[in-house]
Amino acid sequence: MMGMNFFATKLKFDSEHRVTQVDRLTCAPGSDCVVPRANFDTFLWGFVTVFQILSGENWNTVMYDAMRGTNWWACLYFMALVILGQWIVLNLFLAILLSKFEDSRKKFEAQEATPKPWTRDRPRLGTSSAAAGFKQLMERAKQA
Repeated sequence: MMGMNFFATKLKFDSEHRVTQVDRLTCAPGSDCVVPRANFDTFLWGFVTVFQILSGENWNTVMYDAMRGTNWWACLYFMALVILGQWIVLNLFLAILLSKFEDSRKKFEAQEATPKPWTRDRPRLGTSSAAAGFKQLMERAKQA
């Protein structure tokens, strides 16, 4: 919305890349007016342009077009959008990643808390008949 307030209908250039003063959303057919694909004329194109900037895809060209269409203060908007947008996207990514780690940790702890069927009837070390027989054998060897 801020981009639409600042740059709507201001990113229009002629065929030689000079700024034209057209205050309509579209250029008249047959005119020398060129609208770049990344613009803020409508909400849809503004949303697409902000997504393009946040994804890092050719955002500096959009910034230079906005600076040519308005003034050099436009770079402050784009720098703030890139820095804050990348920070928000990074935090969202980390939040999703940490929630997945938390879910897997809870599943692992739930698996560890349930008894395993193969350990239920297994005798403890030193209590089996084989261990008892080994102890008796060792005692006989000491006596002999």
